[in-house]
Amino acid sequence: MIESFGVHTFRLFNDRGQSKFVKFHWRPLLGMQSTTWEEAVKIAGADPDFHRRNLFEAIESGNHPQWDLGVQVFDEALAVKLPYDVLDATKLIPEEVVPLQVIGRMTLNRNPDNSFAETEQVAFLPSNVVPGIDFSNDPLLQGCLFSYGAKALLDKAGVVPDEGVTGLDTAFVKAAARRFWASEPQVRNPA
Repeated sequence: MIESFGVHTFRLFNDRGQSKFVKFHWRPLLGMQSTTWEEAVKIAGADPDFHRRNLFEAIESGNHPQWDLGVQVFDEALAVKLPYDVLDATKLIPEEVVPLQVIGRMTLNRNPDNSFAETEQVAFLPSNVVPGIDFSNDPLLQGCLFSYGAKALLDKAGVVPDEGVTGLDTAFVKAAARRFWASEPQVRNPA
């Protein structure tokens, strides 16, 4: 299984206008697994769809892969004290400095009924955020916000910007925000 994390630093904020930096992480429940370079070359040469098919078959057989969603939440005071820029996409914040807090779990419990409509047409844009999450001054994030939207419109016919996020549970994000401020997050006004 693959561990994943976002290179961008976002902000969590509440209805009082308070915000904290946040970095998102996905941790596989099965643990980390990988192949050696030699194994990967053999697999790719013999069966380039191996990983896609392996995932599809695991889900079909009821072996649903799961990942924990964790966050590192910290304020600007800590960010200033660190010996590196937390908005630098090449830097990781050690978990000894900012512990990872698990706030949810993702389970892949079904395969797409219509692969084109459910996966191929998805536009993963960093501008698609749910209430309670906003953008930081992360330079790479700012560049992606500017360029990805235009590219998605060119690549994905029918994508309409600013119609909101589909498939994300805003109640989940609100519950996570309550853990950090004991209040409902403020809804970001995209206008």
